[in-house]
Amino acid sequence: MQDNQQQAAEAAEKRDRAPDQAFGRVVRRLRTERKLTQEQVAWSMGMSRVYISEIERGYREPGLGTILKLARSFNISAGELVDAVERELGGK
Repeated sequence: MQDNQQQAAEAAEKRDRAPDQAFGRVVRRLRTERKLTQEQVAWSMGMSRVYISEIERGYREPGLGTILKLARSFNISAGELVDAVERELGGK
């Protein structure tokens, strides 16, 4: 019984992190397509490289301000960034 509960909890945690991980994959893809380093993106946003790394690995859930700054540093709209995340999740 304990194993089933633990497995259910782990599955729920993984499902809850899916959007953060998808967002991170999109950020990494956009950054590498533009041949930017994490440091360059972080500097353009006034943030730390570690924070960008944590976003890319799905460990952070960025707020609206961060999403807007990321989009600006990739020269796209926030809507385009969110659309890319939705596509990554299989929603569009």
